[in-house]
Amino acid sequence: MVNYNFLEKLMFGGSLVSFLFFCLAFFGLFPFLNIPTWGKFLALGLLLPQAVIFFFLHVYFLRRREQDPERFQEKIFLSLSRVFTLNALVLIGIKLSVHKGVCTAESCHVVDTFSPGEELLIFSFSYLLLLFFLTFKTVSSDGRAELFFVIPGFCGAFVFLARQVVDYQALCHFCIPVDLSLIGATAPLILLWGRQALLEKVSLAVCGFLAAFIATGLWLKPLNQKDLKPLLISPESKKIAILIYEEDCPHCHHVIDFCKKEREKIKGLSVYLCEQKEAAALLRLLDIPGVPVLVVEDTNEKEVLVGEGSILAYLKEITNSHPQEKKDKSILSPQDLLPPVWDGGVCTPEGCGS
Repeated sequence: MVNYNFLEKLMFGGSLVSFLFFCLAFFGLFPFLNIPTWGKFLALGLLLPQAVIFFFLHVYFLRRREQDPERFQEKIFLSLSRVFTLNALVLIGIKLSVHKGVCTAESCHVVDTFSPGEELLIFSFSYLLLLFFLTFKTVSSDGRAELFFVIPGFCGAFVFLARQVVDYQALCHFCIPVDLSLIGATAPLILLWGRQALLEKVSLAVCGFLAAFIATGLWLKPLNQKDLKPLLISPESKKIAILIYEEDCPHCHHVIDFCKKEREKIKGLSVYLCEQKEAAALLRLLDIPGVPVLVVEDTNEKEVLVGEGSILAYLKEITNSHPQEKKDKSILSPQDLLPPVWDGGVCTPEGCGS
């Protein structure tokens, strides 16, 4: 006798694994895999259809085992939700474990800096874990209590995608599959349990959108200390500056070489290096297309200098000055940033200018 219960679970597992590997390959997660562009389309052409085929086989064996049509339909919706939920849980779990090793694209750094980041990941992981267990729970007669939990998650995924397009102006390769998985996990449950009046559904959706809009608000986190490398540490340091640079930018290296050569003459200023990708959100906020950029503390405000010319002029000027002491180490409070000062010698993605 054929064990349809075993075959059903086997096909469910095949669908989940295929879909997970599709997300990892197509969205370019784990750069060490070094998947070329043709490999991503191969994943789209093979792994995604494979996931769909496995799921249809899962449905087939489920139908052979479950004779009640209403119960069969309910199990299809629940299975679909579980596939997407488990996929999102695994992706978030990997991200929390290896941190920056999952998505290293500049857009990922921008979204991570503008959004609540790790706090949002932990909250999403907890929400999805509860959602997964909810699919095994006996549902209330009208499904109302369950919808109060499911609809905000559905709305939150849409809001966060919209935030990336409109506010952050960058699409995170990791966030897209997670958000789409969250939509895929909650949509079947809304269709399954959405039996109450339309007005109540709309009210829940509005509350969900508002909550997600507040939770993913535009903010700017300070640069992490571990992202900064000391370039020039003055024993009489009263000012702190951060030089945002790119390895292949000649103008950046001119500034770095000047700091190294004149370190004895530059008094009262400590300079730290920060790679451009780590400060991508700050540069995007200030509409600065290239590097080098020097962010300097100046009393209660932060001065922003763009280009080799303006940075070298500033460094030469302070060799004989005595800056006022400033104890606040945060350099990324947007309300304190002065308009950038430009003066030639900038490298952008299009090339380096004189």
